[in-house]
Amino acid sequence: MGKLVLSMMMTLDGFVAGSQNELDWVVWEEEMDRDASLLIDRADAMLVGYGAYKDMANYWPNALQKATSEAEKDFAKRINAKHKIIVSQQEQRLLWEDEEQLSGGDLKSQIYDMKSKYDTIVAYGGVGLAQSLINEGLVDEYELIVSPVALGKGKALFSLAQTPQKFASVRIKQYSSGAYRLFALQA
Repeated sequence: MGKLVLSMMMTLDGFVAGSQNELDWVVWEEEMDRDASLLIDRADAMLVGYGAYKDMANYWPNALQKATSEAEKDFAKRINAKHKIIVSQQEQRLLWEDEEQLSGGDLKSQIYDMKSKYDTIVAYGGVGLAQSLINEGLVDEYELIVSPVALGKGKALFSLAQTPQKFASVRIKQYSSGAYRLFALQA
């Protein structure tokens, strides 16, 4: 059975977006693009909710020409080439390349089917999808990029968890900006 890795940006106080889905608090640096490339290389497919998908599909194909660094351009090539699975409650028009859509149905059984098909799936959010995956106990690993920012309010990653989330191991990688990448294996 394959595994699902949830990778999202998060604040020090556990929020993955501001109250109005703002992401202006994110601290990012070139080394994070290199680490993101390592993660996407491990994945057989990526999973993303439709709201986050629209933003990603608008940004990453254009990043090939507008990248601010070679590391960002390299990640853009990799994410553009990766098979994408988009989750939505309704059929949506897809905008990117190499993609399929999951709509309606039982998310838990759909994810189990995907885990039997792929060794590693990386989920990039959005908030609603991430909360649903956590609530259903479908996340096997976390790679959270924690910005050295506290919002005090917003959309918390673990707010819908029905049970305490316990981890078998946790480690971090510190970045020069003060941000860090948190690796956690679900117990």
